[in-house]
Amino acid sequence: MDIEKLKEVACEAIDKAAEDLAKLSHFIWSNPELAHEEFKAHDAVTEILDKYKFPQVDRKFILPTGFRAVCGDKAKGPHVALLTEYDALPEIGHASGHNLIVESGVAIAIALKACFEAAGQPFGKVSLLGTPAEEQRGGKLSFIKAQVFKDVDFAMTAHPSQYYISRPNYVAISEVTMHFTGVEAHAAEFPWEGVNALDAAILCYNNVSCMRQQLPPGWMLHGIVTDGGARPNIIPRTAALEYYIRTPKNRNLKKLEKMLKNCVDGAALATDCDVKMKLHSTFLNLLTNEEMTKTYEENASRLGIQTDTDKESILKKLGGSTDVGNVSYEVPTIHPEFEIGADCNTHSMDFTTAADTSKSYVNHSLPDRPDFYRSIHLQKAHLVGESLGTVVFCMIHEIYTHLKYIEEKLQDPMEDILCSRPCKRDGFQEKSRKKSAILPPKRWSHSQASAPSYD
Repeated sequence: MDIEKLKEVACEAIDKAAEDLAKLSHFIWSNPELAHEEFKAHDAVTEILDKYKFPQVDRKFILPTGFRAVCGDKAKGPHVALLTEYDALPEIGHASGHNLIVESGVAIAIALKACFEAAGQPFGKVSLLGTPAEEQRGGKLSFIKAQVFKDVDFAMTAHPSQYYISRPNYVAISEVTMHFTGVEAHAAEFPWEGVNALDAAILCYNNVSCMRQQLPPGWMLHGIVTDGGARPNIIPRTAALEYYIRTPKNRNLKKLEKMLKNCVDGAALATDCDVKMKLHSTFLNLLTNEEMTKTYEENASRLGIQTDTDKESILKKLGGSTDVGNVSYEVPTIHPEFEIGADCNTHSMDFTTAADTSKSYVNHSLPDRPDFYRSIHLQKAHLVGESLGTVVFCMIHEIYTHLKYIEEKLQDPMEDILCSRPCKRDGFQEKSRKKSAILPPKRWSHSQASAPSYD
C-alpha cells in the first residue's frame, strides 16, 4: 500500500473518531487541572485509548498522571513518539490549549494504528506519551531521566496558536527561587530590632528591573513575590521571590543566572538578611528538525494551509519555553503551531475561550459539530497525521547529531556583537569564535546504513 493511500486511511480514521475527539477535548477543557493533578484528563484519555483497542496502554507511566499507549513493532520500522500534555494554568484554565494538544495526539495515534491495520502489518512503532506538568517543572524531564526516548527515532507534537508556524522559537528557561531570612519584630514598637526580609525581596526585585536595560534582545527575567510576610504590624522574618529567566540559547542561561545572583546577593547585603537561592528545572531551547519540518510544510500546502516559513521573522520573535526542548536534544523533534481562529495570545482568558471546541463551534457559526471538525480541527489533525506518515515512510535526511553539533558549538550572533565591544562583566568576556573554523560531522545519506544513529 503506497503512502498516498495510507494518508487517505489516516484521514478517514480521524473523521470517524471526530465526535469522540470532540468530547475528549471539551471534557478536558471543562475540567482544568494543575500540574501533577491531571487525574480526570488522564482517565479520560486512557478510556478512549481502550475504546479504540490499543494493544498496550500503560495507565501509570513514570508519573502518577502519566501514560503510554503503544502499537506497532520497532523491528518493522521507525519508532515515533507522539507527545501530549494536559495540565492547565492557575486561575485561567486551558489558556495554552493543552486540551487541543491531547486531541491532536490521540487523533494521530488512532490514524497510524488504522494505517498499520490497513497495511496488514505494522511498518513501525507508535508511542503516544502522556506527559504531565508542562506548565510547571516539566514531566518530560522525568521521562528523559527514565530513558523513555532511548529507542525512539523521532518525536513530535503540535501546539495551538494564533498562527500556523512550522519553526516556532522556543527558548531556554530556568526556574529560580530565592528565600530571604531576617528577624521579626513589632513594626511600630521595636522596628529597630527587626531585619526586614521583605525589604530585601523588594530591593532584589528592583535590582533586576534596573538590570534589564543592559540585557541583550531575547534575554528575559520575570518574577513574582511568593512570600511577603504575614501581617503589616510584624517586620517580615521571611520573604521569597520566584523568577523565570530565559535566553535564546542554553549556553547563555549561566551568564544570566550569575547576573541574577549579583542582584540577590546585593539585596541581602544591603538589608543584612540571609538568602538561599535555588535553581530548579531547566527547559532547553527547541531544536527543530529541518527535514521533518519540510515534510510538515509540504503536507500543509497540500491541505491549503500556508505556514509562516520566514525563518528570520520567526527567530526575531520572542518565544516561550517548553520541556519539548529537552526532548529535542534526545531525538529529532518538531513542534509546529496551528492556528485555532483566535485573535489573541496564549496564557490569556480570551485564548482559554478560543481553545474550547464548543465555543469555537459557536464562534464559527457552523451548522453542526461534524462539519465544524471537518473544517477546522480535522484539517489540523490531517496535516499532522499526513506529515508523520510521510516521515515514517521517507527516512529522515538530516542527521540529528549534525543539528545538535551546530546548536551546541556555534556562537549566537548576539554574542558576537557583545564580544566585539569591551565589557568588564564576567558574563561577556568570552571571545567570539569564528564559525568557519568549526567543521560539523559528515551528514548521513541514503547510501549509508538504513537508519541513522542518534548518539
